[in-house]
Amino acid sequence: MRTLRLPRHPHGTPPRVGLVAPAGPVKAEALDAGVRWLREQGFEVWLSPGILDVHGHLAGRDESRAAHLQTALCDPRLDIVMAARGGFGCARLLRHLDFEAIGERAPLLVGYSDLTALQLALLARCGLGSLHAPMAASELGAGLDESSAQSLRPFLQHGFVAAARQEIPLDDLRTRVPGNATGFIAGGNLSVLTSLVGTPWFPDLRAAILFLEDYGEYPFRVDRHLCQLRNAGVLEGLAGVVLGHFPECDEPDREKSTFSLNQLFEQYLDGLGIPVLQGLNFGHRAPRLSLPIGGTARIDGAGGVLVLEPETDGYLASADRIR
Repeated sequence: MRTLRLPRHPHGTPPRVGLVAPAGPVKAEALDAGVRWLREQGFEVWLSPGILDVHGHLAGRDESRAAHLQTALCDPRLDIVMAARGGFGCARLLRHLDFEAIGERAPLLVGYSDLTALQLALLARCGLGSLHAPMAASELGAGLDESSAQSLRPFLQHGFVAAARQEIPLDDLRTRVPGNATGFIAGGNLSVLTSLVGTPWFPDLRAAILFLEDYGEYPFRVDRHLCQLRNAGVLEGLAGVVLGHFPECDEPDREKSTFSLNQLFEQYLDGLGIPVLQGLNFGHRAPRLSLPIGGTARIDGAGGVLVLEPETDGYLASADRIR
């Protein structure tokens, strides 16, 4: 048995947040606004060198982005490392990162979307949890709604240990398949997750409650992603599935023959023999719930609630087969 590891909780007063750009280029105005938001919440902010660099559709060359990210994740002065934005390019950094050093430092990495690649890699290579949550320039800089802010603040202020459990009534969700389940929280962006299958950076997800979201993926692409997960055996042994936002993923041409997302979810997920929920507020649309990746999720069908536990007894959820 291997126990998923808890990210180091913030110890600074105030906590110090390091901002990095491991994916797409960052706009200075949005970054400045995000920095202001963090400072207004009482955080100290450190900006990674090259955070405004541009190299094609990336925020700099792979080697420099990886070096800056490695420096931030291993810096003992930083309590939290938050991405400025997602986009594209995090998977290009994986072969350049020293995961042993990152695991020893055990930082709290915050982000979502393309950051799913880094968060899955932390699970696979370090057994380390992270936070699927809004990012500095793309959300904080754009004006974070209060519901999302209330979910995010406790993790930034106190880490996984002190963040309270979150209970979401099942009446607020669509129960596709009823039941009870407990498992460790894993997942993120569907297309990014699928792209890592078969690589050394993809964790064994047996015993996980898999949380999935995406943006701008038409049904034929969602079909391809879910088919890949099924064919690779990823869907086998899951404890449950929770679906978040999928904005702009329905086919806009109503005259075009296609499956709907609901039909695809029915074909690939509803027959797994595990609970499946839909409509949780996380992903590429507000409000955005902050998800403690590696924490514990519990689907309580009888009690009518989805429970998210940041940690258990100082550690993250136990998982028998996480590499």
